[in-house]
Amino acid sequence: MSFLRKIFEPSEEHPWKQLADEIGGEFIRGGFMKDTDKVVKRVKQWTITLQTYRASFQYNPEDFLTPKVTRIVAPYVDKDDFRFRIYRQDIASN
Repeated sequence: MSFLRKIFEPSEEHPWKQLADEIGGEFIRGGFMKDTDKVVKRVKQWTITLQTYRASFQYNPEDFLTPKVTRIVAPYVDKDDFRFRIYRQDIASN
């Protein structure tokens, strides 16, 4: 991690660790040549992962201009052609 990034970019360890503790999940610290920090929660047969990363086609962890994105991953095996939508709730939605 670059010197400037350590100074100017807020640490995400505390919020992710706190979240993991609150939901009974596992905080996994990223590192050099590894995924970024993440929280993994197992519920029955499901494994749900929350992860923050820099959205770039060519990942460069030192690039401050690359937008940071948080994603949730929940692998699902579709046996019944199940479909759903995720959208922002507004006055027109139920």
